[in-house]
Amino acid sequence: MKDINRLLILCKEEITLNFNLNNINDALDERDKKPFDSNWVSCYEEIDSKLITHEELKLVNALRKIIFLKCYKENTSEESGELSEYVSDDFELIAKAIITRSENHWVSSLLNEYKKGNFPRGDLKSIPIKINDLLNKPLKMDYI
Repeated sequence: MKDINRLLILCKEEITLNFNLNNINDALDERDKKPFDSNWVSCYEEIDSKLITHEELKLVNALRKIIFLKCYKENTSEESGELSEYVSDDFELIAKAIITRSENHWVSSLLNEYKKGNFPRGDLKSIPIKINDLLNKPLKMDYI
């Protein structure tokens, strides 16, 4: 639970979800193409197949709500709702990876992009660090 609490603090206080995107629709379209989409779906299927408790699921859902609202408030365009859905989906994946102690390095890359203030898309390169270890690393570091 310590790591999921660390993620909550990171999301509430440390990372920004204002990505200053010129065109949100183009950024979202990039995520719906290979390789990002296929990597995301593969990771989600792998991690979602692992069992988590009802209490852990409640934490994940609370985190999704926090992330959605924060992203929606920090981005003022008409597409903010759709952007917020994508970001909250990402943080569901990240939270479940933390809870299940996943060693999937692509999900670590996903979190790392958020820590650097980027909206993840395109060809993310896996970074050689476990997601639980990444939580305590400084923001805006590049681990590739």
